[in-house]
Amino acid sequence: MRKFLISMLVLGVLMVGVAVVRATSATEITIEQHAVASATIVGGQPDVLGLDLTIRAPRGDVLDALFVKQEGTAQWQIDLADAVLWADRGAVGFQGIGVDRKVATGTWVASENGWAFDRVFEPVAADGTRFFATVSTVDQPTSQATVWLRIPGYRDAFTAMAYDRGDLGVFLRTARPAPLASLTATAVHTISRKAADELAPIVRMTEPEDGATIGNDWFMVRGVSQDLGGSAPSRVRVGVNRVGRAITWVDAEPEVTGFATWEARFFELARPQAYEIRVQAEDWVGNRSAISAPMTVTLSAP
Repeated sequence: MRKFLISMLVLGVLMVGVAVVRATSATEITIEQHAVASATIVGGQPDVLGLDLTIRAPRGDVLDALFVKQEGTAQWQIDLADAVLWADRGAVGFQGIGVDRKVATGTWVASENGWAFDRVFEPVAADGTRFFATVSTVDQPTSQATVWLRIPGYRDAFTAMAYDRGDLGVFLRTARPAPLASLTATAVHTISRKAADELAPIVRMTEPEDGATIGNDWFMVRGVSQDLGGSAPSRVRVGVNRVGRAITWVDAEPEVTGFATWEARFFELARPQAYEIRVQAEDWVGNRSAISAPMTVTLSAP
């Protein structure tokens, strides 16, 4: 009996020690909100930027979950089709597909009128990681409906320091949930229901990397595209030329329906030689994107 009591006492001390370590290791999250300009958006418009945040954790951390509330009049599935959380890549600021990285798709929580981004598992640097929350509109939304996003002050009502359905705010792996006060977006977007698609698609190259050196006499160009006004990309053209020479344009092949991803291959090219690559997309109603700025690759000598 005495040995049992001693064992229980030691176990109790260890458990208290663990609890103390957990409590003292918690840190404070710093959230910096960046301004987003209000805009008029249309039906079928994807990835409309609503929130732009930099999250910092003093010793580095991992973003597990984040809750975004819709405070405007636009309604889920009547006006809004999805919500996506992105991590910043490439040039600082939001560029979307082909540049920034999608880290989670929001799950609609009707009781809170917002989206839970759970199981994100995205590293947060000590000096800050920038995140973007976007929404997409359905093809025929309600005219004059508004999109106004907010991160509510945290509510950790269930499992401590972990997101459960009904919780609010930002949850990092080891830091205390945040923010103490809600963060409301600077942008209020207003939906305009237009009769026709007047917006050109977006198209971007993802391979090869700008400035790459390739040890073959051929290369493959891959990329992504999406439409902005409710139609769909119908064509992607890729142009290749030696620096200072005329451009040769070829039609890319879709990897999936609608040119969401595409590819184009170029064979029997002279080397050593530098080449410029450009791209342009067109949708089904004739809207064309601007020709992209050139990306340069070099084919090395055999």
